[in-house]
Amino acid sequence: MDSKTKKSTQIWLILFFLLIQGCMSDNEAIKEGSLSPNFQLNTLHHDRFFLNQEKGKIVVLIFWATWCEQCKIALVELNQLIAQYKTSKVLFAGVCSDPENMDDVKRIVQQLNISYPIILDNNAKIYKKYRLRGFPTIIIIDQNRAVSLIEYGYNQTILHHIKRKIEHLLGIMR
Repeated sequence: MDSKTKKSTQIWLILFFLLIQGCMSDNEAIKEGSLSPNFQLNTLHHDRFFLNQEKGKIVVLIFWATWCEQCKIALVELNQLIAQYKTSKVLFAGVCSDPENMDDVKRIVQQLNISYPIILDNNAKIYKKYRLRGFPTIIIIDQNRAVSLIEYGYNQTILHHIKRKIEHLLGIMR
C-alpha cells in the first residue's frame, strides 16, 4: 500500500470514528465541559422549573433520593451555602429522583429546613437522561449552561470543590 492510500485510509477511519462518536453522544453520560441537556420538571410547590430559563446563572443541582442518608447531609450543607452566595447569580436546586412517595419528600424537606427549590424527577427521568451513577450527585452548570463540575457522593472535600467552583465562576479570588 502506498503512502497516499495509507493516508486516505487513515482519514476515512478518523472520519468514521468521529461520525460514530457523534451518533453515540445521546447515550453517553453527561461530562464536564459538555452542554447540559435542558429539562422541565415540576417543583414540590407546584411550580415549573425550566433549566433553559436559568441561563446567565450558576445552577447547583443536587440529585438525591429519600432513602439516601448521605444525601440528607449534602442537602443541609448546601442549604447553608445559600447565605454565603446570596446572589441572584447562583441558584441551588434539589432534584429528588424518587418523589413517588410525596409524603416522605415533604417530611424530609421540612425536617431539614431546605429553602431552595425541590424539583420532582418522577421515575428518575433526568437522572437517567444524564446517565448518573449514584446518590448524591452534585452538578454545577455555568452561566452558559456548560457542565462545570460533577461530584458523586458527598464529603468535606467535595464541599470544598463546590465552593471553589462557585467562587471561580463568580470571579471571586481568594
